[in-house]
Amino acid sequence: PVDIWVTDQAGNQDYCRTYILLQDNGGQAGGVCKDTTLTTANINGKLYTEDKEGVEFATVELKGVGQAAIPSFKTGSDGNFAFSNIQLTGPVSIKALRDDNPMNGLSTLDLVLLQKHLLGTEKLKSPYKMIAADINNSQDISVVDLVELRKLILGLYDQIPGNTSWKFIPKSYSFTDVQNPWGYPTEEQLDKMQETEVRDFVGVKIGDLNSSAVPHSLIGTEVRGNDIGLTLETEDRVVRKGEEVSVTFRSPNFRGISGWQGTLHTGGLQYLGVRQAGKLDLTEEHIGRRWAGEGMLTMSWHHHTGLDLDEETPLFTLVFRAGVDGRLSEMLRFGSQHTIAESYEGKGELGGLSLHFVAADGNAVASRSELYQNYPNPFDQRTVIGINLAKEGKGVLRILDITGRTLRSFEREWSKGYQEVWLDRREIGATGVLHYRFESEFFTASRKMMIVD
Repeated sequence: PVDIWVTDQAGNQDYCRTYILLQDNGGQAGGVCKDTTLTTANINGKLYTEDKEGVEFATVELKGVGQAAIPSFKTGSDGNFAFSNIQLTGPVSIKALRDDNPMNGLSTLDLVLLQKHLLGTEKLKSPYKMIAADINNSQDISVVDLVELRKLILGLYDQIPGNTSWKFIPKSYSFTDVQNPWGYPTEEQLDKMQETEVRDFVGVKIGDLNSSAVPHSLIGTEVRGNDIGLTLETEDRVVRKGEEVSVTFRSPNFRGISGWQGTLHTGGLQYLGVRQAGKLDLTEEHIGRRWAGEGMLTMSWHHHTGLDLDEETPLFTLVFRAGVDGRLSEMLRFGSQHTIAESYEGKGELGGLSLHFVAADGNAVASRSELYQNYPNPFDQRTVIGINLAKEGKGVLRILDITGRTLRSFEREWSKGYQEVWLDRREIGATGVLHYRFESEFFTASRKMMIVD
């Protein structure tokens, strides 16, 4: 409504009342004025891997001009995120971050794939795998990345130098050249927001070239046996305290092997170095000494093609000094405490890694059964329980609370030798001090473990 007044020279006044009507006469093309009734927007999306698996434990941040402080969003196992009531006051940017557990998904098989790419025999086929191979974040793939990746696999880094464990790239971004993906964005920019915006990101685990990274915690418990895979073999003997001991490794089944890795437990033996590189050309670069003081060496060896070696061929020789009297068969074993024990054949077929002992006459030495302390302990997500059995047979591993109530059990036919149970805390549903117990007709043992929040 508008009042229109008229006044003459004598001061007489009067008015009439009318109105002004504004019309946005844009015709079929629509109006030219912004709809001021829409003042907020909702933004949601998903973080997922190239294989469409949701990425958990990531922090999604939203920032913009004129925006009040917006709390970040922590993704769950589905990888979804959502922001509501975002002011339409200017452009905003969305960015996702995750920088934990750099070893997640990294293995010697990734070294094999990276070397094949560098040699040109088998190129990486997606821009996301190219980004994953750029370990040192140099916008290039080189031998330096190969060296850095090996150090990560050996557990010599707690974080990736100059890089983050994960990178997230807007799904809307199109790569023009698979083999030259550099210059990619790591955040999504929204200049003009609609009432509802959906923006997804592709998560790339740095160093993971075979898509083995675990993006979320819904992975369950896994039992790893040694019935398939590479067997390393050495002669058993008695050692005396202070004695220098050379241990030569061979293999009865080194057929088409392109790589292997693991954590060598050296209880009672001080590692001195590589005596002979052997047919594998294994050097100190393939061995991590970070936990040598705790009686563990991390090891990783690979070749860009699978090798076939005779069972009499010396693969490599390591030298130790005995800190106590004992037998090698009771002092050395492979496990997964820091670098996971596994081997690879042909195009990457996954197998286990085990260590067998033979007597001087070539006959196999009977190992003793043992239930090992879980690692890590205490733990908050996953832990590994190692079991060595003198013979195969039916048995059960039970997880018990302090009252003796069974929380989880694994009953199966167990293979002879060393094997592992990868235990997920979500399947236990308890915290604090627990017990685990292995029972069979030929062997029974128990130990304690602790789950922390």
